[in-house]
Amino acid sequence: MSGKPVVSVLLPAYNAARRIGAAIRSILTQSFADFELIVIDDGSGDNTVAVVQQFDDPRTRLLRNDANKGIVFSLNRGINAARGVYIARMDADDIAHPERLARQVAFMEAHSEVGLCGTAVRKFVPWGPRWVVRPPLDHALLAAHLLFANPLIHPSVLLRRSVLEEHALRYDPLFETAEDYRLWCEIALVTRIAAIPEILLDYRVSLSGVTATVFRDQYILKRRREVLTRVWHDYLAKTLGLSLSSTQMAVHALFYEKKWRAITQEEQKQAVAWLSQIWEANNRQRFFDEDALEMVCREAACSLQRVSLLDRVRRMVIPLRGGERV
Repeated sequence: MSGKPVVSVLLPAYNAARRIGAAIRSILTQSFADFELIVIDDGSGDNTVAVVQQFDDPRTRLLRNDANKGIVFSLNRGINAARGVYIARMDADDIAHPERLARQVAFMEAHSEVGLCGTAVRKFVPWGPRWVVRPPLDHALLAAHLLFANPLIHPSVLLRRSVLEEHALRYDPLFETAEDYRLWCEIALVTRIAAIPEILLDYRVSLSGVTATVFRDQYILKRRREVLTRVWHDYLAKTLGLSLSSTQMAVHALFYEKKWRAITQEEQKQAVAWLSQIWEANNRQRFFDEDALEMVCREAACSLQRVSLLDRVRRMVIPLRGGERV
């Protein structure tokens, strides 16, 4: 390929031979054609490389890690190799809609102040349900949501490469499993972020991953909570000037834990009191838009009173499994 493309699409892959072909086709058939597709094979032991090499398209580049080094290493290698003005993310088992790149590039060209753009996403379980995830659209709401959770689906984003280069931003291996969330927080400190309302990606939800989360892998949940705690700690410090104790971080983590377990009334009181401290800190620092922060804090408080989705799944499934404890 001669000349620099407008978009570099990063597609890391590990043992993805069964599905990566459909993901690649969904990129190569985009209505917006000025891109390069960088596939980073992370030491796959199956036929992933052979599947990628079947695509005879000069816009496709294949990078091969000499061993399995993880998604953070692979993504950073892709960023360093990228030549595009923009960097789009893609996963090996997802499907991009034909207008995805066209819509996101047009948005970014019209909004030079924005350094990151996500989209609405249709999640699906193979041979199962489908549902739509719609992120907040403007910077104020997205930045406030980052206080508690990642509002953007990783493979839906388009990044302005100049922002990454000017601020020396990359995915951080110390935050693996939440590497995207950490990067969005860092980006939100130096530029505006946004999302567009169109559904432009079909995102596959792994049944094996859901089953492990619901029934087995408390270790995975604990490990992810530890990583998320570091994300929250840094973002709260950089935006609101808060230096949090372990007790305060445990209260803040309730807004994550409510996804997996019921929150007690006493914990709800502690969490609501903590939201008041966040509000007071913002009155001093003036980092977050007041209306956006108020809306996000109200949503966070209300969410503590809902039965978690996974608790509902457990209640439905446990009787079918003979009432076993999980």
